[in-house]
Amino acid sequence: MLFHVDQVASILKEQNVGTHMDQETDRVALDSRACSYRTLFIGILGERVNGADFLEQALQKGANIAILQTPEQSYKAIEYKELANIYKAALFLVPNAVHALQKLAQSYVQRFPHLVKIAITGSAGKTTLKELLYSILSEKGETVATIGNLNSETGLPLSCFNIKAHHKYAVLEMGTNRAGEIEELVQVFPPNYAVITNIGTAHVGRLGSKEAIALEKRHIFDLLGPRDVAFIPQKDQFASLLAENVRSRVVFCSASTLKRFEHAQDMGLDGWIIYYHNCKIRFTLAGRHNLNNALLAIEVAYQIGIKPYVIKAGLEQIRPLSSRSEVIHGRITVFNDCYNASPESMRAALALMAPLRYARKIAMLGEMRELGPESNEIHASLASSIIEAGLDAVFLLGVRMKSLEMRLREIGYLGQIFPCSTYEQAEMALINFLKDDDLLLIKGSHSMGLERLIQSLENCGFLWPGGKREVSVV
Repeated sequence: MLFHVDQVASILKEQNVGTHMDQETDRVALDSRACSYRTLFIGILGERVNGADFLEQALQKGANIAILQTPEQSYKAIEYKELANIYKAALFLVPNAVHALQKLAQSYVQRFPHLVKIAITGSAGKTTLKELLYSILSEKGETVATIGNLNSETGLPLSCFNIKAHHKYAVLEMGTNRAGEIEELVQVFPPNYAVITNIGTAHVGRLGSKEAIALEKRHIFDLLGPRDVAFIPQKDQFASLLAENVRSRVVFCSASTLKRFEHAQDMGLDGWIIYYHNCKIRFTLAGRHNLNNALLAIEVAYQIGIKPYVIKAGLEQIRPLSSRSEVIHGRITVFNDCYNASPESMRAALALMAPLRYARKIAMLGEMRELGPESNEIHASLASSIIEAGLDAVFLLGVRMKSLEMRLREIGYLGQIFPCSTYEQAEMALINFLKDDDLLLIKGSHSMGLERLIQSLENCGFLWPGGKREVSVV
């Protein structure tokens, strides 16, 4: 049982306006389609959809407690009460359904005082670091982690409800695209170990500047106490700002500060061999940025008290997630990193291409979103990284890529440029251009839908169905 209706009333300090008091719930859902027997349904008022409009569908599927935002029209409240009574469900009408969700999750987390809580935020690398820590900590004890990218004002509270009494560790991501969001999330999930991976330009269009992003991200440290630990990237330009007024111990992280780290051997698309504390760790994620993620995971695990051989076992279990640093083989080789894109991750992916030797090196790059008024210049700034990567051709998808196309032509890029306004145009041009033994990078914002290319490349015979990377043991 997650909640009895009396607990919900006490936590929210709201009156049950339904007549059914003896209800218990096993799970929480924001989508009526995800409801089943004994579900607590919370109807969120979104920008395009009001969850309250799906109350009846939720009740039909078995929801027995519902929390809705108090409607402006009084007749709507009467309708909600009538539906709740028909289905014998408890009903709460609250000023803000998102805050109600967060209060319930906050109360739920407090049931586990001995849980070791790790929170991660940053402009890039959150999910990778979460997966690395989850793998390492799972070698030591039962661990729960964010599923997918449930790291928002609603996603993180939902992730909290996955915590159970047998869990020793919880590793949750905290994302943000507005001021004040991290501050809310740490109230729900106050960490013992809080990590900022980096400060980049993702969501700069919403928050206004990189400094504003740094000020928002550092709220992850707000509730840390003297026995807790804050992890800050040592070489970040905002490292000093992030450390201001932190009440816990601060660890500034980099390869040079990690104790007992010897060196790392670059294995190209097959990842790295990391030499740490007399351990030879075979780490399969390619790229300097993923090495940095691994070293950060080692630092966090070390501070938690995890032994080197356990860290080695955890890191060697890691395989690329779909569309994240994923290498796929066939008649061509694909480096599929199209789950999302920021200027920093774009440069990191292009840098990975530079030392690789293939018949031809090609990139399909989709535009980046939420970069604000500097978007055109940020896109154009990728031109130097493309040249340094030694690409033979670039396919540029989206109107925001026009500035990058112009910059490449201005500085005399010798490769071929294929500007594309639609996905269909880009797919056709790419497939007509590809030849055996090419290396293809796929990178762009998630909303560009570039993951569709993988199926198309399989259908055309360039990739073997299911031909994911097979990692050799070194």
